[in-house]
Amino acid sequence: MDKTDRTVTENVLRQMSVAGVNLDDLATAVSLTPRALTRRLTVGSFKVRELGLIAHALDCRTAELLASNEGAAA
Repeated sequence: MDKTDRTVTENVLRQMSVAGVNLDDLATAVSLTPRALTRRLTVGSFKVRELGLIAHALDCRTAELLASNEGAAA
């Protein structure tokens, strides 16, 4: 998994926590099996359409899932 994939995975997991959405519910919302969603989170291979659906399900912008946290204040 490259740096961008890691960033997306971290952001998806963070937004899941903020939204209080668990993996099974998110998978259902984006028409994936929990296993397929877990694989994408592990491998970091999301399709653009999936990121849009995830953002919608988590009530955030797709850009928030793509944004790098480098340089952010700790």
